[in-house]
Amino acid sequence: MKGTRLLMLGLIVVSLIGLADALYLAVATYTDTPIICGPIEGCNDVAKSPYTRILGIPLSVFGTGYYLIALAIVLSMIEWGSARARGLMFTWAIAGVLFSLYTLYLQAVVIDAWCIYCIISEIATVLLLALSFPLSRHQELRQPMLQ
Repeated sequence: MKGTRLLMLGLIVVSLIGLADALYLAVATYTDTPIICGPIEGCNDVAKSPYTRILGIPLSVFGTGYYLIALAIVLSMIEWGSARARGLMFTWAIAGVLFSLYTLYLQAVVIDAWCIYCIISEIATVLLLALSFPLSRHQELRQPMLQ
């Protein structure tokens, strides 16, 4: 169970990092504040791109929702320990990775600029997938995970 606890803690930490990352971008977008890019200078180019909105909604808002839902799934896994919640987390992480591949493509090929915050989010989704995979394989866990 110690390995399970570490995986669950990892899912919580990564979800919170992704949430903070997405919230920062969402606030910057809605307040029209320039993004502090750090070592990669393309953040504002990516943020101003028409590809960063779906139906007029910034991708950072979708990212915020994504990480909030991931956190809710993880908390339900802790509380109830159901195989369904573990499978849902794994599926949710796959969806995040697939969308991250799309955003990587946009940055590399279409926009030709890189955003460190997008990269952080893309790494976070891969980590969610990596952490959720072993948990999705534990079919024998039926009770709450952290007792």
